[in-house]
Amino acid sequence: MIMNEIGSEFWTGSTKCGGSGVAHLLPAGYDARYVLSGRTALDLIISDAQKTRTIKKAYLPSYCCHTMIEPFVTHAIAIEFYDVIYSSKGIEPIFNDTNDCDIVLLLDYFGFINCETHEFASEQHKKGKLIVCDFTHSLFNLKMEYSCCDYIFGSFRKWFGVSAGFCAKRNIWNDFPHLSVNRTYMDLRRNAFDLKQKFIAGEAVNKSIFLEMFDRAERMLETDYKIYTFDEQEKALLCQGDVDFIRKVRRENAKALISNLLKIDDPDIHIPFNMVREDECPLFIPIFIQKEKRGKLRDYLIREQIYLPIHWPVSPMHSLNKHTSEIYDMELSCICDQRYTIRDMERISDGVKGYLKVC
Repeated sequence: MIMNEIGSEFWTGSTKCGGSGVAHLLPAGYDARYVLSGRTALDLIISDAQKTRTIKKAYLPSYCCHTMIEPFVTHAIAIEFYDVIYSSKGIEPIFNDTNDCDIVLLLDYFGFINCETHEFASEQHKKGKLIVCDFTHSLFNLKMEYSCCDYIFGSFRKWFGVSAGFCAKRNIWNDFPHLSVNRTYMDLRRNAFDLKQKFIAGEAVNKSIFLEMFDRAERMLETDYKIYTFDEQEKALLCQGDVDFIRKVRRENAKALISNLLKIDDPDIHIPFNMVREDECPLFIPIFIQKEKRGKLRDYLIREQIYLPIHWPVSPMHSLNKHTSEIYDMELSCICDQRYTIRDMERISDGVKGYLKVC
C-alpha cells in the first residue's frame, strides 16, 4: 500500500532528477558559494560584511523565522524590526525610509513578488545601506531582481529533498573560510529520507522513528550550523534536480489550489495571494484563519493525512505588537509542491471546506 500523505518532510526520490540542476538559479555576476543551510549562509554574510564596515544595527522584518534573527544577535548587532502585517494588500511590509540601520534584510514571502519591497531596497541601497536578500521563498521564480543586493542567500531544502543552501556576494568574497562537512547531520537527514521513502511506499516502518530523526537534525542545526557545507552525494542531487519540472508542477498546483480556495465562501478564511503571475513560482500558498480556529483546522486536516506547516513559531528573539502578532496567529501554509497532483490540491481545499462545515 502506498501512503497518500500530503506534506511534511521530503523523502528519497521524491523529486524528479535528470534536469539541468540548480546552478542556473544562482544569480549571474555574483560570487556564489554552497553552504549547509540558510542560517549558515547568513552567518557567513554577516562575518564578511563586518570585515569592511561597522554594523551596529540591522533592519529585519517582524514576520520571519527566528533563524534569520539569531545570526545577527550572535554577532552582537542590534535589531530593529519593520512591521509586516496581514492587510487588504495581503502580506504587507511597512517600511520606515528614515531608519538608522546599517544593514537591511528583505524577502518576498512565499515567492510572491512585492514591488514595494524592491523599491525600498533600491532606495536604501542609494543611502549606502547594505542590502541582504533572503531568496529562499523565491528561488524558483522566473524573474528576480538582484541589481541592488549586496548579498543573497537561500535554502534549497525547502524546495526538495536536499540538505543544502547558498550565499552569494555581488563582489568577490574576502577570504571565504574553508567549510567542513557536518557528517553527523548529513547522515541523520539522509537516513530519515530513506526511512520515509520506505514508509511512503507502504513498507512496515514506524513513522515516529524518522520523524524523531528529522526533529533531532533540526535541534542539531539550532546550535551547530556555522562554517559547514555538504558532501558530494548532496552536490550530485543539486546538479541533477529537474528545475523546470519543479517550477512547472508547483505553478500548476498553486494556480489550482488558489482557484479552489477562492471558491470557499466563508468570512473566516482569507487568501492573501489570489493569483500566480508568470514570473512567480510559489513555495507555499498561505491562508489566514481566525486564531481560535487555526489549530482545530490543522488537526482536522491531519486526520485526513494532510500536514500543513505554520510559518513561523514565535521565539523570545521576536519583538511583536498587536498588529504584527496577528500574522503569526492566523497563518497556515498550504502545500503545492512537485510531489503532488491537481487532485491532491483538491484534497486540501476539500479538507478546508469539510472543516468549515463541521466547525
